[in-house]
Amino acid sequence: MPGQDEERSPGRWDEGPAYGTAGYRRGGEPAGSYAHLGGRGRDQDHYVEQDHYLELEEPQSGDHYPEDDQPGGRHGGDERYPEEQFAADGGHVDEYGHWVYDEDGDPAYLGYNRRGHARRHPPRRVRPVRTVVLSVLVAFILAVVGLYFHFEGEINPGGHPGKIVSLNIPAGASSAQIGSILAKAGVIHGSSLFRYYVKLKGAGPLLPGTYRLAVNEKYDQVISALSAGPPVITERLVIPEGFTMQQVAARVAALPTLGLSAAKFLAAASSGQVRSPYEPTGVNNLEGLIFPATYQIRQGLTEADVLQALVDRFDQEATILNLAQASADLGLSPYQVITVASIVEREAKQDADRGPVASTLYNRLKLGMPLGADSTLIYALRQANPSIPLSSINYNQPNPYNTRLNKGLPPTPIANAGVPSLSAATAPPATSYLYFVETNPDGKLSFASTSSGFASLQVQCRQAGLC
Repeated sequence: MPGQDEERSPGRWDEGPAYGTAGYRRGGEPAGSYAHLGGRGRDQDHYVEQDHYLELEEPQSGDHYPEDDQPGGRHGGDERYPEEQFAADGGHVDEYGHWVYDEDGDPAYLGYNRRGHARRHPPRRVRPVRTVVLSVLVAFILAVVGLYFHFEGEINPGGHPGKIVSLNIPAGASSAQIGSILAKAGVIHGSSLFRYYVKLKGAGPLLPGTYRLAVNEKYDQVISALSAGPPVITERLVIPEGFTMQQVAARVAALPTLGLSAAKFLAAASSGQVRSPYEPTGVNNLEGLIFPATYQIRQGLTEADVLQALVDRFDQEATILNLAQASADLGLSPYQVITVASIVEREAKQDADRGPVASTLYNRLKLGMPLGADSTLIYALRQANPSIPLSSINYNQPNPYNTRLNKGLPPTPIANAGVPSLSAATAPPATSYLYFVETNPDGKLSFASTSSGFASLQVQCRQAGLC
């Protein structure tokens, strides 16, 4: 540099007792420079920028540094060489003589204190914003991961599905209501999450009905089942020929999975809620107007639904038999012919006897004779007491259904007749029979046209132990 005896390398230093005193010659040119700063330092009043080096002005006696007020001076009594102190604080001198910090590469600006010791300005400290942001980000990630595993545990629960439970989804139920029903039954664990999951998946519609689902089931399995609709569960209902309405109601109530009631079935049959076109005005009794057959009853049907199906089937069979025209040919109403068919059903045990029995009943009606069919009184008494023994019945007691005493037909049919009895009643053979008696243990009947013939048949009945 101008005014110096020789040019110095930026990376070399004058030898001396310490860097603090070798870098400055009182009353003359600086003997050397500690660093190439590329600009002015913080103590700008004591730096003179020349070329690529900073020459230091002589400190004035009036200069005061806050560090001088501390015990031991600005360095707290630390008399180590400046590079040693700087290296201890995490810095180093690069190949150009620049004092830099290892952490962020900022240059360390040096100056001198009054004692001629090198003075280092502290590095700029990094504010804790980065740490705060990082902490918040980590906390957010952990929260998201925790929520993910929580929701995943509800959507796809671990372990095997539990027991099967039955539940009903009512018509018009929202996804939130469906979720509550499922959660209450234990099928899922959270109703709110289920509602959002259904919306997210775009699933639906979820169909009403009765379902059998497993406890602790996966959401996708539940949604698939509800979207497909309730399984078609049917029960086989067998109604034998000759069954009464009470017996049919008991069979309906005995269906294991349908949950139907005998009382509700009978109420629907006697309230007018379900009617037959063959039911006379003012009569609310469907006895004789349902068809004995085998039915497949679907789950979800009510008692009235089942009864309507039985009545509809009877109407179909009656149409096939041309009941209306046949009744007109006999001079009777369809309801009266159905009543005759019900008596035939109860009196005749073999199909071969059904036609002759129907003919006998019509012949007695034409003559104004009481029908004398004990089955009518038995029906009436067993409505009140289904287990009443036949041996205890007084056949001479007053009763609208006692056809030994009363002329004409009973008030209603006494059973539900099948096709053989209905056919016999609609198209009876032409006979002169006025009597029939059971004379064989297999149920075979014998017929007579006179009172003497009837007496003979009674002897046969007693001999067979049937009377």
